[in-house]
Amino acid sequence: MQAQFPWLAAVTATALAATGLAQTRVEQPQPAPLVRKDLSALEGLERENFKQRAAGRAARAPMEVIGNSHLLAGEPISVGPDYKALYDTSGVTFFPLLGPDAPRTHRVSFAFESASVGGTELQGLDLAVEPQLVDGQVTYFRGHGLSETYEALRSGLEQSFVFEELPSRAGDLVVRGQLTSSLGLPSFSDSKELRFEESGIGGVRVDTVIGIDADGERVPGTLRSSGTAFELTLPAEFIARAALPLVLDPIFGTQHQITSGANFDAREVDVAYADAFSEYAFVYSRFFSQFDPDITVALRTADNVEFLVPFAIESDILTLDKDPAIAYNRFARSFVVVWEREDFLGAGTGDIFFTTFEDVFGAVQPRITVGQGTHPDVGGDLLESQVGNDAVVVWEDSGIFSLGVQVSNVLPPIPSSLGIQTVSSSSDSGNPSITSQPGVNGRHGLVYTLDFGTDFDLAFHTITAEGAVISPREELTTIGPHEFEPDITGDGEEFAVVYTREAILGNGDGDILFQKFTLDTTAAPVLGDSLMITSGLNDNETKPTISRSGNDYLIAFHDEFLNSSIPEQDLFVTTVSKLNCEICEPQTLIQIDVSPLDHPETAAAAEDSSSSQEAVIAFVGLNTVDAPEISFQAWQETEAQAPINLGGGCGANSTITFEGLPEIGNSITLGAQLPQGPAFLAILNIAAGGNELPCGSCVFLPFDLTLVSPLVPFFGQDVASMSIAIPCTPSFEGAEVDFQWTFVGTTESPCFLGPEISLSDRLRATLSF
Repeated sequence: MQAQFPWLAAVTATALAATGLAQTRVEQPQPAPLVRKDLSALEGLERENFKQRAAGRAARAPMEVIGNSHLLAGEPISVGPDYKALYDTSGVTFFPLLGPDAPRTHRVSFAFESASVGGTELQGLDLAVEPQLVDGQVTYFRGHGLSETYEALRSGLEQSFVFEELPSRAGDLVVRGQLTSSLGLPSFSDSKELRFEESGIGGVRVDTVIGIDADGERVPGTLRSSGTAFELTLPAEFIARAALPLVLDPIFGTQHQITSGANFDAREVDVAYADAFSEYAFVYSRFFSQFDPDITVALRTADNVEFLVPFAIESDILTLDKDPAIAYNRFARSFVVVWEREDFLGAGTGDIFFTTFEDVFGAVQPRITVGQGTHPDVGGDLLESQVGNDAVVVWEDSGIFSLGVQVSNVLPPIPSSLGIQTVSSSSDSGNPSITSQPGVNGRHGLVYTLDFGTDFDLAFHTITAEGAVISPREELTTIGPHEFEPDITGDGEEFAVVYTREAILGNGDGDILFQKFTLDTTAAPVLGDSLMITSGLNDNETKPTISRSGNDYLIAFHDEFLNSSIPEQDLFVTTVSKLNCEICEPQTLIQIDVSPLDHPETAAAAEDSSSSQEAVIAFVGLNTVDAPEISFQAWQETEAQAPINLGGGCGANSTITFEGLPEIGNSITLGAQLPQGPAFLAILNIAAGGNELPCGSCVFLPFDLTLVSPLVPFFGQDVASMSIAIPCTPSFEGAEVDFQWTFVGTTESPCFLGPEISLSDRLRATLSF
């Protein structure tokens, strides 16, 4: 047989030489790469077309926030795009979101006093009742069929008085209360609108008074104001015929003069993914005035591309809350949030706060103080079976510290019994970043910057979900260029870090680098080669961020062009294969702007998620009136199609199998077993689609690329298996690739290639990203 088919002799000799044995069965070999084509081979129009295709995968969406009421530390609160409202027994207080240019935080408060028809009051009302959160609305049940309800809408806070009974039908219906404001007395417009304003800044408007009866009849009402006295009125002719229950509705809204648009005040953002409901949660700071930023979360479900639901994480007045970070806990079904509250005068270190909010109803638990310092970060947990400490907080304070926190979706968080752990006591340590979740082994990766004055380097520790340090400090970079701004992702076994490098410290010409590593038996990193993500003269790439997304690492970064007459600041995203650490795609532009863009962050769907929504990139941008706001960009992978079976096998009756997805940068496994007799050698044939040849009763795939595997016996049958790494070669996009097994040593000989040769059927896969 070998004399008749010299190619088969060569292949057989190669296989036997590789294994060292002709008859011994061995385990399947390590993944073998396909033939590679360098990215630089794409030039001109081909490269431009590819970049356009890559850009088409990313669908940008604005951060359009609606209104929402929920519990914050057990108390009801309402949050909208440009306002918040707090409640107590005396009534409601409305706070307009006026942005960092507003010198002070303003408020308008309403306290209910009475309701009457034609001068006859509704008696026995409770003026000091506790507000309740019911069906997403905050309600004062005042008795005798009267409820005062507040619904958080996108346009403002809708106030509703619902009357199930009336003291009389003769006369106007009048609701009276006290309306006080830090903005002074209101201006009045045609009995339809009140405005409380600070000149050049903005304020609050009260308008759109409408009466609605049980039959749906609607009639406009009027506003009256004298000093702090406030009256809402519906006309007598409507009251005489109105079907009960009757609703009286005005709206409190924010009046902007500086700017307009939702979230124009935003300064920082972080994002996390919860696979339980395919939710993304964005945490950000928003300024009610210059010295009063609040920490807020906006929740977005994967099937809701238009609106986001806001949650107040803290609502204290005149506190400098900043640097929020977020992660998710599958076991507790909660998001975990950490942030810094700076000293009011900006002196010294601030408090590091931690809280949680449940992923379905959004109740925010009371916060705890985990320590004092700056630059906090948080890691959650994706282990459904884990009990005890489910989150770990890290921060900087003349060193790096950590604290494990036990998380529940119904109870306040509890600090770990281990207490605060010292990760690094050196004052040269700062800017820590922790993995968003640990792996199944419960290990987080932590990376931070070492500031030696004339040189910045990066250091790494492995820590547990309780915050305990497992491994000593390992330096990922050493003396040389200056590395800083690290971000990390990992699964407890493999980790990847992105960071900024400057050849000369402070020269404003940064590059983005990537490094992947595994852990040895002592949990210390075993470093691989670093990879340059982007570099270039006269442009400053900074603020990199990384997440694991399917088969790739998703990396976003900020890019500022230095030698341009018009300053240009862009955001880019690219992917790196998790399998072989090659750049899979050219850089894709997220957004371009002549004004500053900042603070990109990424979050990816869990790898076991069925959602086609692979990841999002959140960032701070500018709206049309040059005010910061939060935006995000959805990053969707093209859905790889399952391979098609083309048939054509013969002989030993083997069917080829395919595991994995035919995605560029992915690893796939081809297998087959011989139910009709043994063989000693299996050859995997790989060729471009459409090159098959007839061979007797078979269809034969030419040997464009062959991979040889000795067969492994499995319950008396021979099994072949081969894993293959599809390289990160952009030109493979859309390519059709055929796979077929050739078996040597079978009792069947259906093909004239030679005796004792059988062929499996063929599979055709179309490669995609």
